[in-house]
Amino acid sequence: MLAEKSQDTFFVFHFTWFPVFTSFCKNLIDFFHDYRYTTCIIEALCDEVEKLLKTHKDHTQKDIEFHTAIAMSSKNVVVPRLIPVINSSIPLFVETTGGTLHDETIETHREIADAIASHDPLRAQDAMYLHLVYNRKRIQLSQK
Repeated sequence: MLAEKSQDTFFVFHFTWFPVFTSFCKNLIDFFHDYRYTTCIIEALCDEVEKLLKTHKDHTQKDIEFHTAIAMSSKNVVVPRLIPVINSSIPLFVETTGGTLHDETIETHREIADAIASHDPLRAQDAMYLHLVYNRKRIQLSQK
């Protein structure tokens, strides 16, 4: 019951704060502190998560680092403060979904990283939203 409430609360939180994330996507691409360095880190972490998922190894820590790198690369004052909430949800998702979203995680992470590298905030926003939708749908299926 507690896990169910936590998941519901998490999704309400994420979808309620989605306008903040939308703003974040736009700011992220416009306001990189060091664009080349940051995109290299994001792309390298994306590669590492993908490699771990494809070899069926625990990707949780690298996934956390990937999300943190994206959040910290923006001058947005709100998103870095949400890092603890986002990062604490990653192990919960991995556990709740049974690690079944490998392909979807690879696809959406790659799309987010590519969108950032291409200075395309709308594409980054869409990929972030799709990432949340995949997780929400999988959790809903696991509760049936």
